Amino acid sequence: MNQQTQRRRSPNYPRATLPKILLRLKKYRAQITDEIGDEENIARRIGYSGVTGASVPVISALKKFGLLESLPNGFGFSSRAIEIITLDENDPAFANLVEQTAFTDELYAEIRAHFGKQYPNVSKLREFLLIKGFVPNGVATVIDLYRQTFDFVASLRDDYQSGPDRNIPVDDNTRDNNSEQNKEKITAEKTKTELKDQQLNFELGGGIELSIKFTGNPSTSSIGRLADCLKIIEQFIESGDGGSS
Repeated sequence: MNQQTQRRRSPNYPRATLPKILLRLKKYRAQITDEIGDEENIARRIGYSGVTGASVPVISALKKFGLLESLPNGFGFSSRAIEIITLDENDPAFANLVEQTAFTDELYAEIRAHFGKQYPNVSKLREFLLIKGFVPNGVATVIDLYRQTFDFVASLRDDYQSGPDRNIPVDDNTRDNNSEQNKEKITAEKTKTELKDQQLNFELGGGIELSIKFTGNPSTSSIGRLADCLKIIEQFIESGDGGSS
């Protein structure tokens, strides 16, 4: 063939979650300064041996979340990165800054602008990402990473708005959203005791059975990811790419 088949690539997106990044920044907080360095230096300052397969997605995500700045002579941690590791996690300002940081990324900001502050329907989110040019077999990863960051932000917002000494104004939409999140937490706690070491069997018809075995205590986010996976399978079958011939 004269024409080479080019591998299609998805648009850029954070390949590490915000909670993972913040844990690393806090662990190596003594190294998080405005000192300028190259990517090798930055990687070492956050606990990696250098620019490796493990550090590259984290450094990239630091840039996308506005925590690492590109400067004329290299890179430096932003004032936001320094502020976020110095704030008390019980301070509402910490939750606000984390939320701002999460949606500094261009893709995440577009998702929020399109769907609002609530977590979007996974089928609609998948459709949105496909329209933006994401590769179909990579969409599940993008959704999973977004959900983990979204859940982290939502949990902080819920904690600070429902704490015993908090008096933060909450609009009706946010209050309804928090109510749903509280229901999810209660359901998740019940699920942990009911599903540990359990196997659930489902008859799907046509002689097809689905078995799910829980080897540990499922969290709210892990149950959410299971729901996302089932939705993606449903979309895959509806598109005509799956099912029996």
